[in-house]
Amino acid sequence: MLKAWVARFLRRHLVLALFLVVSSIVAAIVYEVTGGWKPKAWTYDAPELNSVDLEGPDRPSSLWRDDDFECLGWRATHNCDPYGPRDEARDRKCGEPMPRTSGYCEVRNRTSGQVLRVMLATCKSWQWSLGCALPVEVWIDPTEMRAKHSVLVELVKYYNVLIRIIQDPNASKFHAKPYAIYNSRFESVLWLDSDNIPVRDPTYLFEAPEFVKHGAIFWPDFWRPAIDTPFNVHQQSALWTLLDMPFTNMFEQESGQLLVNRSRSQAALSKLMFYSSHMPRLITDWQLVWGDKDLFRLAWLNTSTPFYMVQHLVALGGLYDEDENFFCGVSMIQRDPVGDIIFMHRNQAKLTGRQQHAIGFSIEGRGLFNKEEEAEVAKMEGDAQAIQDEEAAAIIRARERSEKQTRGIFGIVVVVVLGVWLRWQWMRRCRKSRPKLESKNSSVVSEDPSSSHVTLAVDPSSPETSGSSTAVFSGASYSSRRRNSSFQLDD
Repeated sequence: MLKAWVARFLRRHLVLALFLVVSSIVAAIVYEVTGGWKPKAWTYDAPELNSVDLEGPDRPSSLWRDDDFECLGWRATHNCDPYGPRDEARDRKCGEPMPRTSGYCEVRNRTSGQVLRVMLATCKSWQWSLGCALPVEVWIDPTEMRAKHSVLVELVKYYNVLIRIIQDPNASKFHAKPYAIYNSRFESVLWLDSDNIPVRDPTYLFEAPEFVKHGAIFWPDFWRPAIDTPFNVHQQSALWTLLDMPFTNMFEQESGQLLVNRSRSQAALSKLMFYSSHMPRLITDWQLVWGDKDLFRLAWLNTSTPFYMVQHLVALGGLYDEDENFFCGVSMIQRDPVGDIIFMHRNQAKLTGRQQHAIGFSIEGRGLFNKEEEAEVAKMEGDAQAIQDEEAAAIIRARERSEKQTRGIFGIVVVVVLGVWLRWQWMRRCRKSRPKLESKNSSVVSEDPSSSHVTLAVDPSSPETSGSSTAVFSGASYSSRRRNSSFQLDD
């Protein structure tokens, strides 16, 4: 019974069946190609980032795992030297705070039994272990950190760091950097983001020929607008019209580190402050650039102030999983004008106060926070996590709404197309069932067993009907109200 019904349906509606099959195939192909219109992350074709030969001699070693090694303890040393004579009286067990002395941590490989020295430390901070004696300003936003914070107090007490407070409430987030450089007490400023770590003493940069000649050194970002960019600094951007300057085809700027001579860059710094602090901030509010990262080179270019852009491409540093053959980049590695690595900007995986497993103890072994500060940090991170969860839930809800709307639109289109097709089929059948006049010069008589009959007579030779045709219709079975009717058709 079912087979007969299906066969009868296909015979009568073959075009409809073919339409549904083709539509389903096309919809499946579109869904597969577009991924169901789900948002995808930005991907960029940047071969220069893949500079590590995973199969060659420079292949990174496998990552350490927690279960591969065991901690033996902290080994203290004399003479402020991690390689100096042992000071066993100041040794510490694993998990105990490290003393304010030089030394190292011993770990042992559980499989091979090999003992390794890690976390080598002098009796001074990492700054002094690099031999850096530059004066330091630390700029803070009073809405984010108190000037009496224990970390800041320790920096001032032991390391002669000058704490500077941002007084302008509008100079927050990205806009704090131009404000700090513009108001610094130093003639030449090496700006470092708080997540940017020098791997060597950067003092020599102040005497680099490029800085002496140009008065400013900037570092490149990953992207070049003429090739690809996730931001709006491309040739067709409204940015160039707004700044009244031609498009400049050069690498975008990464502003995690900046070296500027303030006296030689006064015009550029004034333009920079205009871009950053003048209301409305059209450049950033309209998202023509991302944060402050390109404001510096744009201000220098627009005022014809010379600067040197490091010619070595930025590299990517991170973790490599040998089992998965997977590399996860967390830091931007910048080089000096000669090409030697100088800065590691860890801007992809931020360290927070709660990540004690990552940062351990603070300066020379003392805890980073007291109990009140721990509670404050926990509350801040809880609030931030709640905001992230809410944003993630909003994204999921928006995606579900988008999918429902897409399915609804697709269903409406299918119904409309099906309705149009059915209407077309009905009209075609109606046209086939209508009587047709084969020619003007014809006479047709149709009779059936009933008493009704149809007579059509045309006499084109008659002068009274010249140019017209006369048709007479009569019958009893076609209409119960009118037995006889006649009409004239004019050609």
